[in-house]
Amino acid sequence: MSFEILNLSWNFVIYVVASFVIGMAGVIFYINLKALHKKSTNQTDNSVVEAVISEYTRRLQEFERIIGELKVKIDTVELRVLQHPTSQTSDDTSDMTRDSSTDARTSQSKSQLQEHHSRTSDVMESTTITPPSIVTSVKSNPTLHHSTSDYILKLLVEKSRTSREIQNAIGKTREHTSRLMRRLYESNLVSRDSNNKPFKYYITDQGRRELIFHTTTGEAEAPDMNVHSGSQDSQLNVTVH
Repeated sequence: MSFEILNLSWNFVIYVVASFVIGMAGVIFYINLKALHKKSTNQTDNSVVEAVISEYTRRLQEFERIIGELKVKIDTVELRVLQHPTSQTSDDTSDMTRDSSTDARTSQSKSQLQEHHSRTSDVMESTTITPPSIVTSVKSNPTLHHSTSDYILKLLVEKSRTSREIQNAIGKTREHTSRLMRRLYESNLVSRDSNNKPFKYYITDQGRRELIFHTTTGEAEAPDMNVHSGSQDSQLNVTVH
């Protein structure tokens, strides 16, 4: 009986020892496995950190290279500016001289154009017809006019007139007067002031020359007219410089 109890005790002890050994082995295995996993995780984290640091280092080196190139370029530009200040000043002076000469030529051209315009205006103003003589001739003897157009031009020599005033003076219909004035306007014999209504018509320089030509031709072709040169000069006074 005692032998069986002793045998049971040894079995229990062996079982307890085996369980303890197995438990300790499991604990050791778990600890080792956890340490291995932690080590691999740390290695992964370290590799990520190293990759990030390497990328930022590369970018910083790239920025330093770009900054160095820009600094070299700036130094080159400053060196060129310091070496050629005189040429730049001379270029600016030559540009100013060219601009001044251009302005002088432009002013001279404008002065010549104004002088030419003034001379032309003087010539056109000097070639005039004495309005009182023409008006007197118109009222005294209308049959001496070359045409109705000349009659209208002689009326406009006295002063500017509206289409209505011209219609009353020549005794024509409104449509006929409109056609005559349109023809004279298209021929550049009269000008029209379109800013005010009713429109007023003015005789142009070309209209004056046309009137001079027709009046002179009509006097030369008039038969048996004993008109002295003094009376002709009183009707038509033309001065040409």
